[in-house]
Amino acid sequence: KEAAVVQDLYLAGKKAEAAAALPVELVDATNFVGPPGHVRERFAAFREAGVTCVSVAPQGNDQAARVAQVAFARDLLDG
Repeated sequence: KEAAVVQDLYLAGKKAEAAAALPVELVDATNFVGPPGHVRERFAAFREAGVTCVSVAPQGNDQAARVAQVAFARDLLDG
């Protein structure tokens, strides 16, 4: 049901509404977002589950912020 709502909104060009309709649980389970402590916990859980490769798509207002996020992810992966 939720997937159909998101899809309908997205296809209608209402991308912001579609994003807002995504369940928080889905976003949390499939992304590394939130405060640094939460992201560390998520990385640890993925590592414990046997994940050895992740895709990093940093978000930020400028290049320095994005580079800092990649460095943070690298440090977590290096464990």
